[in-house]
Amino acid sequence: MRIEIRNDSVVLDGYVNAVARDSRPMLDENGEKFVEQISPKTFQRALEKNNDILCLLNHDKSRVLGSTKQGNIELFEDNIGLRAICKITDSEVIEKSRNGKLRGWSFGFESLKEHEESLENRIKRRFVDDMDLEEISIIDELKKLIMGIDATINAEEEAREMDLEEKKKENKVELTTWEGYRSSTINHLIPYFEKLNLKINQLKPKHFVDYYDYKSSKGRLDGKNGGLSTKSIKEHSVVIKNALNNAVIEELINKNPALHVPLPKNKEKKQQLFLNATQANKLLELFKNHQLQPLIYLTLYYGLRCGEVLGLKWSAIDFKNDKVKINHTVVKHTTIIAKDKTKTEASRREYILLPEIKAVLLNLQKETKINRKVFGKDYQNNDYVFTWPDGRLYRPDYITSAFQKVLAKNNFPKIRFHDLSHSCASILYDKGWELKDIQTRLGHADIETTANIYTHISKSRKEFMAKNLEHTFAM
Repeated sequence: MRIEIRNDSVVLDGYVNAVARDSRPMLDENGEKFVEQISPKTFQRALEKNNDILCLLNHDKSRVLGSTKQGNIELFEDNIGLRAICKITDSEVIEKSRNGKLRGWSFGFESLKEHEESLENRIKRRFVDDMDLEEISIIDELKKLIMGIDATINAEEEAREMDLEEKKKENKVELTTWEGYRSSTINHLIPYFEKLNLKINQLKPKHFVDYYDYKSSKGRLDGKNGGLSTKSIKEHSVVIKNALNNAVIEELINKNPALHVPLPKNKEKKQQLFLNATQANKLLELFKNHQLQPLIYLTLYYGLRCGEVLGLKWSAIDFKNDKVKINHTVVKHTTIIAKDKTKTEASRREYILLPEIKAVLLNLQKETKINRKVFGKDYQNNDYVFTWPDGRLYRPDYITSAFQKVLAKNNFPKIRFHDLSHSCASILYDKGWELKDIQTRLGHADIETTANIYTHISKSRKEFMAKNLEHTFAM
């Protein structure tokens, strides 16, 4: 869900439900497990049959936020699923948007035609081939997933507590962090512990040793060989320990069996790739006439993170005094969140607007004005610098995928988009900048972060240092 807060409204843009993708396991009227898929084109046919689909808050029919007939709700099916673009003027929803309280989407429907197939472990897959779509809902509270009522709960129910809903509600974690925890729970923890079929009081430290070892060696879910990163394993351990700490508080168990379980040692780190100035210019040449070239140009010059460059607004650029401020970010895990907040306080910074950057931005500003006229009422008005021609924001995951496609097409060494920030630091170091100056420019909270990441020294600098040392001593 992308959330764009305006003065008197909020625009919510996201997918209500995917097509051709399994739901989470559910129980039918006979208590048997099944997963559900919405067949492609099912939403499209439902939309053609009903031109007045309501948008509700939490499926509450007394809280109507708009409708397709009213015109503030747009619904359509694409190759991903049912997408909704809603302009909401309800003050409660606007406030919940500001406070990060919106959780996602849901929908109400009546199934008209289905078929089933049997899967392994006696689970059925149910396909919905035709439906009456009655409403979509904006959800501001997920069902509370509390670890079992008694000590007979199984591992699946225990893992559902790991959703950490209460932590998010208390604003102890960012929404994107919370979504990461939720994804880990649904995709990794529940499937693994469900197979063990254990009661919560039967869990031992060894179960978590085995889990961490398995996930670090064979835990990938993308079809590739290998395990999860050390960072991912640590995230899983946070979820597990918090869930079991809550179980201790609820007196379901006497002590947390995962509390002192060590994590697998760090794997051998891959050598990071830093571009020098020549390589960076070659990279920019590859993106000639590509819409991302100006974005990459600014990223290299200022060492910006992806969320920072996507969050750059025209109001943060002072063309008169040649200043540009970094004070807003656009980030994503599952939900796209735009916020007037950077990664750390040190990340809020101000740059001199270099002449070449100023020229690029002025040209982009002209293009934006032209696009507003071309698209007219279909243009999505906002203050962001880097957008699609119709004003829509770039998704952070689009930047990642488009960047990699261009690199692969041109046989350029594979680097992450985030490595452009690292490369900026490396190039500045080559030019003789002090670490403290680099730290300030890149917005690192402490000098150790800068020093740890940029211990890399380029070949050209090594040669310079060697030449500089020649003939220093005599014997």
